[in-house]
Amino acid sequence: MDIAEEFMDSFLAAYPQASSGKLNMKELDSLMAEHQKTLNKKPLDDFDGLHSEEMANLLNAPFSSGSILQFRKDLNEHVDKVPFFKLSELLLDEIQKSGSIKLTKIGNLPTNICELLYRQDLINLRETQFIGRIMEDNIPYLWPLKQYIIDSGMVKKRHNVLTLTKQGEKTMKSPKAERFVSVFTYMSSRFNWSNFYDNDDEGRCGQFGWPFSLVLLSKYGDTPRESQFYSTKLIQAFDITLWKIYLEVQDKRILHEDQRAYDYRFFENFATWFGLVNIKHKIDHSISYRPQLTITKSPLFDQIFEVKS
Repeated sequence: MDIAEEFMDSFLAAYPQASSGKLNMKELDSLMAEHQKTLNKKPLDDFDGLHSEEMANLLNAPFSSGSILQFRKDLNEHVDKVPFFKLSELLLDEIQKSGSIKLTKIGNLPTNICELLYRQDLINLRETQFIGRIMEDNIPYLWPLKQYIIDSGMVKKRHNVLTLTKQGEKTMKSPKAERFVSVFTYMSSRFNWSNFYDNDDEGRCGQFGWPFSLVLLSKYGDTPRESQFYSTKLIQAFDITLWKIYLEVQDKRILHEDQRAYDYRFFENFATWFGLVNIKHKIDHSISYRPQLTITKSPLFDQIFEVKS
């Protein structure tokens, strides 16, 4: 049964008078519009109890007045605890103090700047033992930091030199909360998450529906849960084809690649870089050579976000 048939069946069940032949088109249209509003307010299992309007707002305008997801009003008091934001502030401050930063021949941040940022020890990297030399190519969050300050227009790159723009000077004087929202919006919505993990899906897995992931973390994150708990809910909500196949065969292996991409993109990069989660890694070689992740939300999560019930 397709969506149109489902709608008509539910419509006729709710309004049996619609099949009597006694209503004109205006009356039928009015009843259909009323029924659609009712459906839009109906909690859906596939959306973990959210209704269609709530999900639409999350996806299209996640922090708008109509969204259940909001930044806290006292955001200004807590953003200094956010690792990625602190590093962006430090990088901008270094450019401002120095007047400019000369990049390497291939356009990377110079070693001394990489060392400065890395030695802050703000972001835990599971691959620390494999890093070797401290340089942009070896530290996952350094290139995104550089791209943010350039793409945001706060810094210009000319002749392989980074300098602050007038917009950048103005932005650095704005409230910290505004600067944080700028960083967060860039990394959640503009930066392509395939840069975190290439899964031939243009970053969709994990990035699409990230506000829903935050809502799930708000709801369930106090209890330690395996990361698959969250990725499975995203697949159920947004990948109808894969979810139907899974329900038919009941084989978790068909979800593995999407779950792996989700783990690395959402949890091990985005959420970790913003200090939103605590992760415990456990390797069971009988299952996978990749560690199993157990997730809890951090205290910072509830200082940054609130979810309206």
